[in-house]
Amino acid sequence: MRSRSICERKCESSKAKKYRGHGISGGGVAERDQIVDLELQSPVFVGRKIADLPLNKCEVLALTRNGNSVVDFSSLELCLNDVLTLVGRGPALKSIQEALASL
Repeated sequence: MRSRSICERKCESSKAKKYRGHGISGGGVAERDQIVDLELQSPVFVGRKIADLPLNKCEVLALTRNGNSVVDFSSLELCLNDVLTLVGRGPALKSIQEALASL
């Protein structure tokens, strides 16, 4: 993963506060967890559901499609360029990022 600017880290921190304790299993975002936005660039996952993704102990907090937040995304079929907001530990997030970007 690339290094984040101060602005991105502040945004990440505000997202963590926003999502802390809001429906995330385990009682919220842990101190060591990170929140990242990843764009689906792999056609391998197009047409599949979020449950089909290799999430590696990460959770999907939100899905954005064409700049719009999708409220009920659990049963939605994924499209190229969908943006997934994920929470998890660094190594797990890195493996998901690689999977979503690979062909």
